[in-house]
Amino acid sequence: MDTGQAELEFPGNLFGQDNLIQSYECSPILLKGGEIWYTLTMPPPVDNQFGGQDFSEFKVDFPSVTFPMDVALWLFDGCGTNPVCLDYVNDETGGRGETMTYRNETEQEITVYLGVDCFRAPTESGLGFFTIRFTNDVVVPTEKTSFGSLRALYR
Repeated sequence: MDTGQAELEFPGNLFGQDNLIQSYECSPILLKGGEIWYTLTMPPPVDNQFGGQDFSEFKVDFPSVTFPMDVALWLFDGCGTNPVCLDYVNDETGGRGETMTYRNETEQEITVYLGVDCFRAPTESGLGFFTIRFTNDVVVPTEKTSFGSLRALYR
């Protein structure tokens, strides 16, 4: 998925998914459900007209999660035997979605891997449904300044 688009929603179902990861150093608990994985490519920061940089950023949340499924999110810098866990979120309880935000602050395009997991594997298809929403944004850094300094930029 290219993060150049503003907002995308995808339906998913964790019932019957392979359980590729149960724990990692970034997770304090075991997650026994299977996962669905998303690949996200994020562009590098771009210099803006104000002398700063615009960073690419994404936010993930869940407009819907079937009760009682308890979803969690993993974010890794790669696949294979030794990927680095960039973030992990499991703050909410069953039937409520999680939220994660991540910003590319490197000087290059990066690819990250987002996994939607759950605490327990759904026991039937109807209990594993969710909708995930990706919101992409370019963040403009702000700087506190006086009104006179702001006016001077446009003289």
